[in-house]
Amino acid sequence: MNSIRCKQCGLSNFPDALSCIRCGTSLSKAKPNSSQNRHIFSILSLLIFAIVAAIVYYAVGGFERSMDGINAKEANRSAANAKDNPNGLSRSEYDRQRASQFSTAIRNSNNLSEAQKHNQAIENLAH
Repeated sequence: MNSIRCKQCGLSNFPDALSCIRCGTSLSKAKPNSSQNRHIFSILSLLIFAIVAAIVYYAVGGFERSMDGINAKEANRSAANAKDNPNGLSRSEYDRQRASQFSTAIRNSNNLSEAQKHNQAIENLAH
């Protein structure tokens, strides 16, 4: 059985006694200052909030910087395509036009033309 010893006279009193039976001295233990606990709790919660806010700030800022970089690269790519494609054609039309230019150049090349004729002749002999 727990008992509370009086600091004044040394008598053991019941655990739920508020004062000493012999001398009447108050037996209540000094309770921790609850305002101090609240103060520590509020500082801790403020610190946690600040850390979370910093993480969110840097994550959003990083996302924005990343998107700015992507948009800048896309603008540079579009500007480069505009130089290559002065007629304002769509990408597929532009590719078809360029392919036809290259195929015409290949057909007009004597060496390639002769090589293709030679390959065709070999294929005809094999069949």
